[in-house]
Amino acid sequence: MSCYIAVVKNQALVPSDNPYDLPDEVLVGFACYDVASKGMFGAMGVKENYQRQGIGTALLLASLHAMKEEGYAYAVIGWVSSVDFYAHAVGATVIPDSEPGIFRGKLVTL
Repeated sequence: MSCYIAVVKNQALVPSDNPYDLPDEVLVGFACYDVASKGMFGAMGVKENYQRQGIGTALLLASLHAMKEEGYAYAVIGWVSSVDFYAHAVGATVIPDSEPGIFRGKLVTL
């Protein structure tokens, strides 16, 4: 399993000489692959107030490029909330008759 994350650093921290005095980071997105099965991309998510800023596309591309470097000829995305996002970002297409696939529902946070 591999996972890329996107963070935003707190810019309000005053620099100091202490190398461990680093700015806080807020996780705003993630993209993983080889989680459910080898060759499968996902899960992926970007916090709602950070969407439409290119973060999801950057995470997707980083993951797919890493998969290519590892020798994968293609990747399968097991479940998506927006087919249009993946089609626009990387030209992904739906595999005919692939529903419901290996996933049976959303994983949600409460």
